[in-house]
Amino acid sequence: MNLCVVVEVRNSADADGFPCRRTASKECFDCGTELCDEHAEMCAKCHAIFCPACLSLHIANHPKPAAAERRRERRTA
Repeated sequence: MNLCVVVEVRNSADADGFPCRRTASKECFDCGTELCDEHAEMCAKCHAIFCPACLSLHIANHPKPAAAERRRERRTA
Protein backbone atom coordinates (compact mmCIF):
# COMPACT_ATOMS: atom_id res chain seq x y z
CA MET A 1 0.00 0.00 0.00
CA ASN A 2 1.58 3.28 -1.14
CA LEU A 3 0.63 6.58 0.40
CA CYS A 4 0.26 9.95 -1.29
CA VAL A 5 3.53 11.87 -0.93
CA VAL A 6 2.05 15.39 -0.95
CA VAL A 7 2.86 17.42 2.16
CA GLU A 8 0.03 19.70 3.22
CA VAL A 9 0.50 23.02 5.01
CA ARG A 10 -2.06 25.13 6.85
CA ASN A 11 -0.44 28.53 6.28
CA SER A 12 2.87 30.12 5.35
CA ALA A 13 4.14 29.83 8.94
CA ASP A 14 3.77 26.04 8.84
CA ALA A 15 7.34 25.21 7.79
CA ASP A 16 7.09 21.42 8.02
CA GLY A 17 3.47 20.67 7.19
CA PHE A 18 2.09 17.16 7.51
CA PRO A 19 2.08 14.29 5.02
CA CYS A 20 -1.15 13.25 3.33
CA ARG A 21 -2.23 9.88 4.74
CA ARG A 22 -4.49 8.82 1.85
CA THR A 23 -3.72 5.82 -0.35
CA ALA A 24 -2.05 6.73 -3.64
CA SER A 25 -3.98 5.71 -6.73
CA LYS A 26 -2.42 7.89 -9.43
CA GLU A 27 1.04 9.00 -10.55
CA CYS A 28 2.24 12.43 -11.76
CA PHE A 29 2.93 12.30 -15.50
CA ASP A 30 5.98 14.56 -15.10
CA CYS A 31 7.80 13.67 -11.87
CA GLY A 32 6.29 10.26 -11.07
CA THR A 33 5.11 11.26 -7.60
CA GLU A 34 2.44 8.96 -6.18
CA LEU A 35 -0.81 10.85 -5.52
CA CYS A 36 -4.20 10.26 -3.95
CA ASP A 37 -7.35 11.22 -5.86
CA GLU A 38 -7.61 14.51 -3.97
CA HIS A 39 -4.11 15.72 -4.91
CA ALA A 40 -4.05 14.40 -8.49
CA GLU A 41 -4.86 17.22 -10.92
CA MET A 42 -5.76 16.81 -14.58
CA CYS A 43 -4.67 19.15 -17.38
CA ALA A 44 -7.81 20.43 -19.09
CA LYS A 45 -6.10 20.42 -22.50
CA CYS A 46 -4.29 17.07 -22.68
CA HIS A 47 -5.98 15.22 -19.77
CA ALA A 48 -2.68 14.03 -18.25
CA ILE A 49 -2.47 13.70 -14.43
CA PHE A 50 -0.03 15.92 -12.50
CA CYS A 51 0.87 16.84 -8.93
CA PRO A 52 -0.04 20.47 -8.10
CA ALA A 53 3.51 21.78 -8.63
CA CYS A 54 4.04 20.05 -11.99
CA LEU A 55 0.59 21.09 -13.25
CA SER A 56 1.37 24.79 -12.86
CA LEU A 57 4.63 24.36 -14.81
CA HIS A 58 2.91 22.20 -17.43
CA ILE A 59 0.16 24.77 -18.03
CA ALA A 60 2.73 27.57 -18.37
CA ASN A 61 4.60 25.55 -21.03
CA HIS A 62 1.55 24.11 -22.79
CA PRO A 63 1.49 24.95 -26.50
CA LYS A 64 -0.69 27.94 -27.29
CA PRO A 65 -3.31 27.69 -30.06
CA ALA A 66 -2.30 29.07 -33.46
CA ALA A 67 -3.42 32.62 -34.31
CA ALA A 68 -5.98 31.38 -36.88
CA GLU A 69 -7.43 29.01 -34.33
CA ARG A 70 -7.82 31.84 -31.78
CA ARG A 71 -9.63 34.02 -34.35
CA ARG A 72 -11.99 31.15 -35.18
CA GLU A 73 -12.73 30.64 -31.47
CA ARG A 74 -13.58 34.35 -31.05
CA ARG A 75 -16.02 34.30 -33.99
CA THR A 76 -17.93 31.32 -32.66
CA ALA A 77 -18.10 32.59 -29.08
